[in-house]
Amino acid sequence: MVRKPKEEKESKKVDIEPSSEEYDYAYSSPHSCESLEYTGNLSVTKAQHLTVPLTEIARLISNSGFEDFITYPEGEAEGFHISKHWYFFGGASVWLADYGVYFYTTRVYFSPTGSKHHCTFSFVYAQLYDSDWNEVKGTLEVPQYDSAIPESPMPFPQLLPIPFNGEQGKKYLGPEDPRILTRRNPLGFEEPMVVFNMISEEHDRKRLLHAYFPFTETLIKFRVYGYEPLKREKNWTPFFDPAEPSDTHVRFIYNINPLEILLCDLESGWCKFVQGTARLTEDDVSAIDTLEDVKISEMRGGTTLWPLPAELQSQLPASRKLYIGFARAHLTKCGCGSSMYRPNLFILEENPETKKFAVLLNSAFLDFNIEITPWHADEDQPHCTDSNVLISNGISYWDVQEVKGKASFDDHLGLTLSSGDLNVQVIHILGLLNYIARIPRLLNEASMDGAMSNVVGCALRYSREYCRAYGELFENQDPEDLGFGRLWLRLGFGSATERDD
Repeated sequence: MVRKPKEEKESKKVDIEPSSEEYDYAYSSPHSCESLEYTGNLSVTKAQHLTVPLTEIARLISNSGFEDFITYPEGEAEGFHISKHWYFFGGASVWLADYGVYFYTTRVYFSPTGSKHHCTFSFVYAQLYDSDWNEVKGTLEVPQYDSAIPESPMPFPQLLPIPFNGEQGKKYLGPEDPRILTRRNPLGFEEPMVVFNMISEEHDRKRLLHAYFPFTETLIKFRVYGYEPLKREKNWTPFFDPAEPSDTHVRFIYNINPLEILLCDLESGWCKFVQGTARLTEDDVSAIDTLEDVKISEMRGGTTLWPLPAELQSQLPASRKLYIGFARAHLTKCGCGSSMYRPNLFILEENPETKKFAVLLNSAFLDFNIEITPWHADEDQPHCTDSNVLISNGISYWDVQEVKGKASFDDHLGLTLSSGDLNVQVIHILGLLNYIARIPRLLNEASMDGAMSNVVGCALRYSREYCRAYGELFENQDPEDLGFGRLWLRLGFGSATERDD
């Protein structure tokens, strides 16, 4: 709840430049968005900060073969090395039921100048946590994939030995923006799969999507058949089909609006579009010439997608299979600094009969009552300076504790987030499954029409209103007078929720 300021201040008009991505809004208007609006209530626990031992990580890296990349300013006192040059954020985890632990990964990066904006290289740090989020140290006895290879328990915590090429003095080397999934491999057991983007020296230093399998130390690089990769390939949203007996392929949302879906082989790394303007015909012809012709939406990236829990999925018609995640809109000059990032609840639906996908629901910005870390946390600058960032990293678990009725559940979902690119926090959301179960006409047969989504357009339109309201509050009030509740109450816009009036 927002309290009144200690003294009244003159209100200033916030000028908001229109989005350069006008196609995102082409099918939305205030009137049409009102007819799609679907509101509800969620309960959220207080955020718990997760930390990593940066001193220990610096020691591990100094003996890893990458120590030549670590250069501290000449004459700087050793006591400042860790606090000024090492950072972490982007933590995400999956629950490994066979071991009773969370497999948790964090991006750790080094800056020789001490500024988080001048990263030399990044690593992925892996830890284990129990169900109460207490760190577990020791070894993990992983299944033996090849009888010719002797068993070797995995020690934890550890730096994942993801190889990368690069030269001293270059920036942004190594894996960035890691996301983690659980894969059912062809041998019949589950293993973690870490997806990230990384500069590839073999492809003219283009930033490509990769996947790494810690249990076998296998690295693959994703390429799209029929197209040259862009200079930066990132923000692909991965998900698996729970109906498959094993995960030999992974799907990615390449673009949310219009919706472009990739199917990628987990042995070769080759991908093909199965939906969207970039999809090739049998004659290798598509509606576009290069991937630059795909107009990337302001709604993008975020967490991996999770299948809807079976307790509700089993009640839906066969033509409607749902996947849930938290995307993130990237809005520029919307009323608070140069840009704003926040999570947006996102529901993808698939018609298994036609193999078509559509956006069922997309929410406006959500902040989960989390206090935002300023972009320049070590400087005395206004809160809305440069970027204002809260990003969801991953869904750690989604448990249905008790089914209370046909559309009433007791469910808990764990979500990790990072604020200001400087920390990792975990929250627990209660009641999300109930919110989804009560979407109007959810039990109807799926109807998927049109490539562009007015659902996404409405979510972006009202996310801009959130940004405007947030910026005006910080313009007119002292930060210590502000509460950090939800500033915009329009939770979701759904294609299944349109009212008849």
